[in-house]
Amino acid sequence: LVNEDTTAERLARLLPFPHDEPIAVFGWPALAGAALAERPDLDVVAVRGSLDDHRRARRARGDAPIRVVNDVEALALEPSHLLVEASAASPSSAVVPDGSTDLLAALAATGAVAWLVAGVGRLLPERLFTTLRCELERDQHEDAAGEIVETASFARVAGPNGLDATDALLRRVHCPVAPELLRLS
Repeated sequence: LVNEDTTAERLARLLPFPHDEPIAVFGWPALAGAALAERPDLDVVAVRGSLDDHRRARRARGDAPIRVVNDVEALALEPSHLLVEASAASPSSAVVPDGSTDLLAALAATGAVAWLVAGVGRLLPERLFTTLRCELERDQHEDAAGEIVETASFARVAGPNGLDATDALLRRVHCPVAPELLRLS
């Protein structure tokens, strides 16, 4: 199911068309990056995440323009949308790249609409997500790059079925609770 995830294709069709303002993406994550690569008509602004993100962005977009900017430059460009990809999410919270919370708050003040991108397999039941959250908080080390943000911070959640309201995530959980996963140590 993960290999056949249609989130990128659906997201590409859901992005505004035609569009005059830039679309911002935090870093260049796999699903959001694939969706933006399909839309060379859009003015895309990639807000600096990691160095690898930007190398992938330039290769993926080919001849289509992309600007790699910092958060201050992104604010000045006033994008209409901000895409942030979750590595894991629950109906109430999501694990997103470090720096996402500050960018969300800053761009919300400019009127940008924030969409959380959560592909197949990333939406966990609340009980599993709570265990993941506890592990992340316990292991606060450098290779666990991510922060927890409330899904209510986003206007919509883009997934394999299109755009959902954040409160609709209760009906879109992708996996059952596996008791053996609750015994992480």
